[in-house]
Amino acid sequence: MTDALKYDYAFDPNDDSTAARVCRLVGERKQVLELGCAAGAMSKVLSQHYHCAVTGVEFNAEAAQLARAFCKEVLVADLDQADSLRALDQSFEVLVFADVLEHLRDPEARLREALHYLSPTGHVVVSVPNIAHNGVLAQLWCGEFNYAETGLLDRTHIHFFTANTLQRMLERVGLEVDHIETIDTGPFHPEFAAYWDQLPPEIYTLFQHNTPGQPYQIIMRAKRPVVIDDTPSPSLWQRVQQRLRGTSS
Repeated sequence: MTDALKYDYAFDPNDDSTAARVCRLVGERKQVLELGCAAGAMSKVLSQHYHCAVTGVEFNAEAAQLARAFCKEVLVADLDQADSLRALDQSFEVLVFADVLEHLRDPEARLREALHYLSPTGHVVVSVPNIAHNGVLAQLWCGEFNYAETGLLDRTHIHFFTANTLQRMLERVGLEVDHIETIDTGPFHPEFAAYWDQLPPEIYTLFQHNTPGQPYQIIMRAKRPVVIDDTPSPSLWQRVQQRLRGTSS
């Protein structure tokens, strides 16, 4: 498998996969900036099923070329670099970071930069793997932390998130999380099957009932907070008094 195709896949827009859920949270007929679009698997669904106009950003030139079939434009850029989006000349209704932030050296800085291209009423959709997953905890209990080619511990993941730490990061850049979904895999996941049998019975039972460890993926939608002018407006009587003062002067 070439690097260009590593993150290429197909999915049913109506299923419960992470990609399908992210697309549903984007919505229909939106101007979308998909950061880390890879070969365009999600771009295809967003453009063909949801009738969105998608602009993609992708580091791998070969993958970007494949994604152009489904995007109105694909910018070849390294999201790890500051000002990597400077060639963009428009704002977008939705920014999508689908399984991207965990690959970046400074995800908070890159997210903050991308917000310059979000329209005032737009929203951001983010998905990340859950490092608090029971499988990771089981592996750690066994004294291991083994990366793999794909999956939750993909060897290209250099930042890790829980639901709490992701939400706090979104809030630090000035966003307000208004929707959270999780891809729950139950207490156990076959990706970490080698570690379950090594656990003492009491720890096995603990993980079995560890609810925060059941989500494999976390999806959040966030938007700019609504700014409310809390300056009290003059009451009717105050307005009458102001008018009377003006008349008597």
